[in-house]
Amino acid sequence: MKKKLIVIAILGLFTTGFFFFQSYRGTPIKETSYSHFVESVRNKSTDSVVFSERFIDYTIGENRYKTSRPSGEVDSLKEVKENKIYYTFSSESKPILTPVVILLFGIFLAVSTFIMWRLYCFFNRIMSNMKHMQNGPHFGSGSGMGGSSGPGDPFGGSKPSSPAESTSKFFEPEQSDVRFADIAGNEEAKEELEQIVDFLKSNKKYKKMGANLPKGAILYGPSGTGKTMFAKAIAGESGVPFMYVSGSEFVEMYVGVGAARVRDMFAKAREASPCVVFIDEIDAVGKKRSNSDKNSERDQTLNQILVEMDGFNSLGSDVIVIGATNRLETLDDALLRPGRFDKHVSVDLPDRDGRFKILDLCLKKLPLLEDDINVERLSKKTVGFSGADLTNVVNESALLAVKDELKKINQDCLERAIEKVAYGSEKKSRKQDEKELENTAWHESGHALLGLILDNNAKIDKITIIPRTKSLGHVSFLSEEKHSTKSQLLNSICISLGGRVGEEILAGDYTPGASSDIRSATRTARNMVTRWGMSSLGMLNLNNMEEGWKTHELSDDMLEKIDKEIRGIVDGEYDRAQKLLDMNKDCLKNLSELLLDKETLTGEEVEKLLDGALVNIDGYSVFFDKEEV
Repeated sequence: MKKKLIVIAILGLFTTGFFFFQSYRGTPIKETSYSHFVESVRNKSTDSVVFSERFIDYTIGENRYKTSRPSGEVDSLKEVKENKIYYTFSSESKPILTPVVILLFGIFLAVSTFIMWRLYCFFNRIMSNMKHMQNGPHFGSGSGMGGSSGPGDPFGGSKPSSPAESTSKFFEPEQSDVRFADIAGNEEAKEELEQIVDFLKSNKKYKKMGANLPKGAILYGPSGTGKTMFAKAIAGESGVPFMYVSGSEFVEMYVGVGAARVRDMFAKAREASPCVVFIDEIDAVGKKRSNSDKNSERDQTLNQILVEMDGFNSLGSDVIVIGATNRLETLDDALLRPGRFDKHVSVDLPDRDGRFKILDLCLKKLPLLEDDINVERLSKKTVGFSGADLTNVVNESALLAVKDELKKINQDCLERAIEKVAYGSEKKSRKQDEKELENTAWHESGHALLGLILDNNAKIDKITIIPRTKSLGHVSFLSEEKHSTKSQLLNSICISLGGRVGEEILAGDYTPGASSDIRSATRTARNMVTRWGMSSLGMLNLNNMEEGWKTHELSDDMLEKIDKEIRGIVDGEYDRAQKLLDMNKDCLKNLSELLLDKETLTGEEVEKLLDGALVNIDGYSVFFDKEEV
């Protein structure tokens, strides 16, 4: 509305200036000849005449005429006098500059009016913010929230709400379509949160035993594991008012606004008690405090949260705070202590059983699905997938079925969807030359052979050299063995370096294709040395970096020893990979040639080719379990 009024005012000023200019100009003047003037005077049709040094202006009725006056001419004046025509003298013609100046003045007036109005609004907003920060949050429907006009709006209308008012919103239970029955894969977390909901529903049995309602529960874990979904389930099943807000909504440029919003939010929650408050991404305001003044606004906001959760204001109120974060280690210790966040609920990546339940739950929602879906196999292929990834896999399978014009979603659609989520889409438009394809085949074959030799429980699902958006090829295993012991971690480093060794055996040279493998091997070796005490340096915590900041200083001598240990681990496993692949060079060659021929091999085809032909580091043949997956 304000913008429309401004535009109308400017257009009005321009229109007024235009009409004023036109009225100043008056009737347009027509240029004529001197003979026309003489003839009109003699005919007595001329009404008035204006003589100047060089021109004669005369009017005939409503028309105005102008003609040049010959030098030294005086006869026309005599004839005008004789015919009793009204005449006057003018020293010079009217300047054209005057209307231009008037028009420019009108434009200046419009622009200056607009600038003054904007400055008024700016200073008024600053004064309003300062007033709100001094007086704190306002409740009710008074002047701060009502519909009466105020100084913040010179054209009238409703006044903006206070910046100190919380942006949190109430979420009605019927708005949530998520229940605990819709969540699978994190049974321990579900059990903890179901107890909180049960306490809110029927608190008499808990109070009879002397139990108190937990002040808060913090949900932590990797992204995509279902923390927000758990909050939606609590909102749908608790049967009490549910308030939700993002941690970033408390962060403002004005010091004190965040703390005021926290006070406002908790005041509203206590009015609606019993109530659940959900703060998503709480690490935005709950990070550890420091002695620096750079984060004073965030520190004040955090201090207010601490007071509201476990202070004098919290006495006798049934308000429980649910927080969610991906980075628990960054939160302030005072926030995590009992009395504030009593329950720490880990929402981790699902294991094989959890993935099975999540996939089974998602697949049941598909209306058109083949009956012979092997969910157990799918759960083995999706190691490291989060709940969000698995949901995406099921959705991608439906998209692929529609793309292929299938009547139902089958096993192949689901397995192709897993590869698309994990490795990206196939790059069908990319044309690889024979040398690049051969190099990729030897690279992936090196990974596959070492995986089969070093990991007793490893079972290859697929090996391919078809390029995708995230890789030129890949080997996928069906394995649930976690690399947790020292020997298993060393084996994982050796397998990662198998691709580079395969390239060297082929041509005595190598490509940058092993960069991600080298990064993975280096990261594992560094953790073994600095965090897990798996080196000759002993059981010392030598990891001095946390969230990009140094936690403690290490001497130059110690840093040199750490680098030496890491290099020793990686070089040792590289030598072991070379030795193993040299011992199985014929198998490496045969597998690479078969992969070049077919581009994609299944686990059964690989085992049929290599069964009994592979040898381990001790020279014993490697045989494969024939059990079907």
